[in-house]
Amino acid sequence: QQQKGLQAATDAIRTVQYRVNLANAAPSSIAKSEDVVRFLKSMPFNASGLDLYLQCPLKFYYSKVLRLEEREEAGEDIENQDIGLLVHAALKVYFQGAVGKTLTKEQIDVEAIGDVVDGLFSEHFGGEDAGTLYLIKRQIVRQLEKFLREYQLPVLETSRVTIEELEHPIRADRKGFRLDGRIDRIERRGEDVFILDYKTGRDDSFANINFKKLDVDVRETWSQAISSLQLPFYLLLYTLKTGTDVRNVRPAYLFLGRNDIGKEIETEFAEDPNERVENFAIAEKVIFTLMDEIVDRPTSFEPTSDLQKNCPTCPFS
Repeated sequence: QQQKGLQAATDAIRTVQYRVNLANAAPSSIAKSEDVVRFLKSMPFNASGLDLYLQCPLKFYYSKVLRLEEREEAGEDIENQDIGLLVHAALKVYFQGAVGKTLTKEQIDVEAIGDVVDGLFSEHFGGEDAGTLYLIKRQIVRQLEKFLREYQLPVLETSRVTIEELEHPIRADRKGFRLDGRIDRIERRGEDVFILDYKTGRDDSFANINFKKLDVDVRETWSQAISSLQLPFYLLLYTLKTGTDVRNVRPAYLFLGRNDIGKEIETEFAEDPNERVENFAIAEKVIFTLMDEIVDRPTSFEPTSDLQKNCPTCPFS
């Protein structure tokens, strides 16, 4: 009898079924109130905000409208963002004395960048550094020395360079929108103006626009083809502010984190002037269409089109 009872219990366990759904529900869209639309129409637009909106309109709402921020954890570890800020600050201090002047090879003192970085680390982290902090500082110094030796000096051998601005805030108004940006470095080489943006990483895939995949008339292609609108946005700002012909303005990233430093770290929006004009016209249309969409009352803030890619690492999840 006991054995029969055990068998019955075992059979019962085998027939138990669970209905489990492991899929995450998509976040709900958020409609725009009149107050939100008024706020959106009054806010300045920048490249990072448009990139955020392209990635996920909901994320744009949480960040730019509600102004929610990630909680910062207290700790001694230096973050990637801190490294980026320190590198930008070091290059600004190093080249500050050359603004408005023709930059010469004699002005490039490679070893002096170490003193600049030491001073910034002392200011931000105190006079004593050891362990991880010391190693990161030495790595930054070595990489910036490499940048000066293997990128900056060769550029001066082939071009007459005049640095016009560093960390330059630039603003313009167009079609009822306020446009805002801060350009790391503006320099003139011959007849051309170079707008340079420092990147401490090495991968340019997050910063490109694939114009072969981008169909300006098909909205669904935009987030797939555009990783960042930063360079065309800077080009738009500069040409609006100065009236300079697009053919003579050359926006480019400088990828300072690459192992091999040379002229190839300079990645332009488009090297050929005619291609630059053509691509800029497409990017400009995308920029203003996005801003029109953002301030459009009937258009809700929708979740990202790629939940699997964007949601797991989202700070607003």
